[in-house]
Amino acid sequence: MDPFLQSFREQYCIPDKEWASHLWEPTASCLQEAFSILTRALSNVSSSGDTGFYLRIAENTIGRLYDVSASMVSCLACGTTGGVENLARVVIEGSWTTRFVLGGDYKKRMFAYLFQYTREHPRKLEEWRQIVESTRPDDEFTLTAIAGRKIYIEGMHDFINKIRTEVGQPEIDELLKHWKKSLFDRCESL
Repeated sequence: MDPFLQSFREQYCIPDKEWASHLWEPTASCLQEAFSILTRALSNVSSSGDTGFYLRIAENTIGRLYDVSASMVSCLACGTTGGVENLARVVIEGSWTTRFVLGGDYKKRMFAYLFQYTREHPRKLEEWRQIVESTRPDDEFTLTAIAGRKIYIEGMHDFINKIRTEVGQPEIDELLKHWKKSLFDRCESL
């Protein structure tokens, strides 16, 4: 077996008696090639001035896409087709979102994306908290985890806002004008 595929098999715990080697092996190889092209392309970008900050965000986003894509391939190898379908949706949305963020005024779009996340996530956490309190009021573990996550997101928001100020980006509400909430709108704008 190809050394990359063997390493992939070990990293993603694919059993020796996998479900469909004729599907997962070429998919994993294509995935590796595509992400190595992206990584090489990003390595050619000069990180002078504040570009390095934006470059790290792009690298992180692409790295996360690789991880989700590789998890999708692992599900394929193990015959977990429902997992493949769900992760494929995440990969597709993430890919289009990344393309949108990196296009146009990428500096404003990156901050808009981060602020959209730090504004939306606490709202979702509050919805979850209310559901848990009404259905499982004694579930202190989950309620504590939700509260902890909310504090983390608030700290992340403050940190991103501090960086926004330091790099001279406009106020948050102005930045959010550069974000398209729906995937359809992001795709259509490309």
